[in-house]
Amino acid sequence: MAFNFLFHSLDFESNLAALIQFMRTQDLNYPDYQSWVDRCQVELDARYKHAILAWSCAHRQRDLVGEVIYQPHKSLSGFMEVKNLESIQTLEKENLLIL
Repeated sequence: MAFNFLFHSLDFESNLAALIQFMRTQDLNYPDYQSWVDRCQVELDARYKHAILAWSCAHRQRDLVGEVIYQPHKSLSGFMEVKNLESIQTLEKENLLIL
């Protein structure tokens, strides 16, 4: 089985819109999730929250398949806390991603 993924931090010029769209599709019926995504977009743009993106590089095409959103811990100085971690549930047969 091939493993062909690229992980990198958020590049604001080209990836913020793709990240927000990806997050909107991963709702899972969490209460007020879409409002949280709106707030998250503002905090990402302000550089308070940070993101690591996972891209599938299969077939010479890059598709966003996962993300980790994190921020400084509000009460423990020097620590970061993960706020959101998602990956798509289906990937092509030769790829596997578990976040």
